[in-house]
Amino acid sequence: MKILSTPDRKTACWLFVLVLFACGAFFNHGTWHQSSRYDAVYALSEDGRPEIDRFIPYPQHNFNTGDWASYNGHFYSNKAPGNFLPGVIFYAPAYRILTWFYPDGLPYQWDIALAYLINLVSSGIWTAIGAAAFYRLLRRLGRTPAAAVGWSLALTLATPLWPYSTQLWGAPMAAACEILAMNCLIPAGTGRQSYRWGGMWCGLAALTDYMAFAFAAGMLLFVALRDRRMIVDFLLGSLPFALLFAGYHWYCFGSPFRPATAFNNPVFLSESGGIAEMPSLSRIFKLWFAPGRGIFTQTPLLLAAWVGWYACRRKPELRTAGMVTLGIFLTMTLINAGFNGWHGGETSSPRYLIPALPLAAFAGAVTDWKNRTLRTTMIVLGVLSFTGMMGLAFTSPMDVQAQTFPILHSLWMMANGAIFACNLPRLYGTSPQWETIREYSSFNFGTIAFDLTGTASLLPILLVLAILGTVLYVTLQKPAGVHNSDGPDHN
Repeated sequence: MKILSTPDRKTACWLFVLVLFACGAFFNHGTWHQSSRYDAVYALSEDGRPEIDRFIPYPQHNFNTGDWASYNGHFYSNKAPGNFLPGVIFYAPAYRILTWFYPDGLPYQWDIALAYLINLVSSGIWTAIGAAAFYRLLRRLGRTPAAAVGWSLALTLATPLWPYSTQLWGAPMAAACEILAMNCLIPAGTGRQSYRWGGMWCGLAALTDYMAFAFAAGMLLFVALRDRRMIVDFLLGSLPFALLFAGYHWYCFGSPFRPATAFNNPVFLSESGGIAEMPSLSRIFKLWFAPGRGIFTQTPLLLAAWVGWYACRRKPELRTAGMVTLGIFLTMTLINAGFNGWHGGETSSPRYLIPALPLAAFAGAVTDWKNRTLRTTMIVLGVLSFTGMMGLAFTSPMDVQAQTFPILHSLWMMANGAIFACNLPRLYGTSPQWETIREYSSFNFGTIAFDLTGTASLLPILLVLAILGTVLYVTLQKPAGVHNSDGPDHN
């Protein structure tokens, strides 16, 4: 197995720090989706049970959240549970410690601070891990340090992964788990232990986002095509999270095979009584190329993926990986197009395709872009994509007023210093202090650390990003390389 050199490891660490700051510099609490996840974290940490009944006092009015699933007289979050785990691991001990000092309940300031940190450990930090892991993957596949850094930054800061990491979504964590799994499975010289780790990351991805089941199935196919002897190791690695998935859904919904979405709030059900509908070419086109909202319209740099998937056919070492990643991407698109909420609801992007972004970035990143004009064009497209994603991170990817052209609307709001106010956890909407509390539903590093308002709050964020970018550039000037370990090779 190829091992990264010391300069490469330093570069990966600085990538992690830069992306973590970029994600942690913004906080947008969100609305129904985020409250549903926070409710589950609070219930598991404070009550020791996943029921969120106390947060749903008026289900007919969807107060606090409408993203609930109802079964056997109880309410649960309708989200896949993997994203709850890091939140509970962090919040449960923090809550116990703070209740010693505040036995009558936490002040809202602490609740907001903890909500920010829950989001950071459950969403933002995973995008940063994904950036470092993607760099490692590309270096092990022979890409230059500069190309590996560029594509890692493009994936994490020039796609919807960035703005959606400023809120509590499961997709960023699932995407990071997918990158970690690809890191273990795709490079040549992968040993038995790596297949087990790859299976584990696939299992956690599927536990975190139902869409990632398509990724786990695709990577199982990849293992079968490369070396059938490793299938057992892959499945052994995924077993702990498969059991956790089965146990959670059995406890909540009476069967290990019933997802939370099977018991959704009726407002999400189609006329047939379910969430599935017949996919159509029209929906697929809109998911990819709709003006202002398509995944390739918002992130035109990812158009390079189609060139990359074609180019992989001519590279024996990448032919299978290219075929499988393309198949997973198309499968995720088809599943998304067959969902009655295929457009992503009141959000700024086709959010159900976020777990597919690492697959598209992988195809573009492993391609040798020798044409100077093409490289320059991609850099320009990357900068434009980064600017648009910063607008969404600044204002919130939940801006319901920007359904047609969310990027342009968010940039206009950012230029005018407007931040989209969101809800807050628990039942603060009934508090007499609500108007004061709501001011903290969205904030950024500039507003909190320097009391700046509007567009001026971006200045310290851009300054820190520039400093971290300079450090990252300096590390790239040092010699880097990979060398082979003595580990087993099963290729």
